[in-house]
Amino acid sequence: MGYSNGGTDMVVVGIFDQESEVLEAMRSLREAGAAQEEIRVVVGNREGARILASSPQVNLEELYEIQETRQREEDNNFFVGSAPVAFAFSPGNTTMGNGMPGAIVAGNVFFGDGAGSEKLLKDIGIPAGCTDLCAKAVENGQYLLVADTVSEIDVQSMLAKAGAIHVN
Repeated sequence: MGYSNGGTDMVVVGIFDQESEVLEAMRSLREAGAAQEEIRVVVGNREGARILASSPQVNLEELYEIQETRQREEDNNFFVGSAPVAFAFSPGNTTMGNGMPGAIVAGNVFFGDGAGSEKLLKDIGIPAGCTDLCAKAVENGQYLLVADTVSEIDVQSMLAKAGAIHVN
């Protein structure tokens, strides 16, 4: 079963263990008529998806990178200030000084927890009904293939045939 995104499009998500299976599923979908922009792959970290990351035909979304970008853009959530530091050590000197200025930075940090991953997945278009399962999959190093297609393609069967361990 796929999820409607509110229009005539259906969003189908397949969870894969192997990059080669993702590539096979993408090939099958494209041969059946899906456009390249209708297919994307979501991973936790680009480093764990070297084959997919190196392919120019893969629309790869990296959760870690998305979160970092959001953190930079949400600078209004950060407080940066200066205050005296109670004590500090000079390099090569064991004497303590005091009253030296230091920086104080406070803000939100993404720890890759399930709730944060689920919200981020929902924000990038993963259907709410499968964000929990998808968050766990990404955190475990698995790959999400997301097909958002208006085509009359049996996406679920194609993803399963290519090796998806779960299809929503």
